[in-house]
Amino acid sequence: MESRIVLDINVTAPVFNLIDIFGSRVNLAEYKGKRVFIAFFRHAGCPFCNLRVHVLQKKYDVLKAKNMEMIFFFESTEKVLLSSTFHSEVSPIPLIADPEKSGTKPMVSNILRPSRHSAI
Repeated sequence: MESRIVLDINVTAPVFNLIDIFGSRVNLAEYKGKRVFIAFFRHAGCPFCNLRVHVLQKKYDVLKAKNMEMIFFFESTEKVLLSSTFHSEVSPIPLIADPEKSGTKPMVSNILRPSRHSAI
């Protein structure tokens, strides 16, 4: 048996009230009535994460027109994210530095659940 993590769809994330790297308050309660895509990324130097951020950033206007907002969490510090030209240009998408995963742990434990699947 292989243990995997399964993502539940349409689960309500716990409300958080954090400051992004641009100094803006990000309060999930203020997004009520909108669809919110919350993305969790590894460190700022991860090429796969950066590619995904770049692709999503290009779709920002299309998603916003469909009443969808995005919030990105990174395991990097604010200083590291702000020192990267790539990440500092992600605005207006909130980018939250969470190197200790203090903001993401409650959310992830609410949205993800362990599941056991047979290995094929």
